Amino acid sequence: MKHHIDATYAGIIGTVTLERYDASSVPAAIKPLVTQLRSAHQDLLDASARATQARTARHAAQLAVVTATGDLKTSVETLAVEVVHAGLGKRRDPFAAYGVLRPSRFTEVARTRGMRDLEGLLERVEATSPPPSVVRASKACRKAIQAVEGARAEVTSKGVAFDHAAGDRVKAHATFAATFDRVKIQARAAWIDDPAAFTSVYKRIPADRFGVKKKHAPQAAPPAPPATPPPH
Repeated sequence: MKHHIDATYAGIIGTVTLERYDASSVPAAIKPLVTQLRSAHQDLLDASARATQARTARHAAQLAVVTATGDLKTSVETLAVEVVHAGLGKRRDPFAAYGVLRPSRFTEVARTRGMRDLEGLLERVEATSPPPSVVRASKACRKAIQAVEGARAEVTSKGVAFDHAAGDRVKAHATFAATFDRVKIQARAAWIDDPAAFTSVYKRIPADRFGVKKKHAPQAAPPAPPATPPPH
């Protein structure tokens, strides 16, 4: 099997090849090898399914980070509004009195420096004994911070799980490819007096089995109508 064939295509090749073996009279000499091929193929399918599930889970975790970060941004903006309403800051720069960044910069900085700046802001705001509306907004920010940090941790966890699953898929793919090649060599020898049987199993696989739609030849243009003779 060519080394550049990916696991998905290898799985399809295995499925078709085993279907053909099931429809053939398999020589006794290679039956154990075909059993090995079937086992290696199932291992590949299982490993591919686990890798796909792990990739989906990682993607969902990444989306959760985006959502949590958006919620955090909204919470910070709400806090800024409440700080202004409470007379603790100006609309142009609500947090200037606390010596920290403007609200629009928090989510940007949070991606690179973490939540230290925002947590420091909340501590300074709460230290001024603000009115209840500001306290509620500050608590909402703390909750949003926890959500972002939890989502980021989940991305790390799901990423590690995907790396492991992808590695298992690579190993299963390599084992299947080696088994496929070994069985094919032995099958050719076993069917040396019946090449048609060998060909029936290892002939080219139709493109539609790989999900490739057959291209239809473009329809010929209709013939041009005869030229109208000029009036006499």
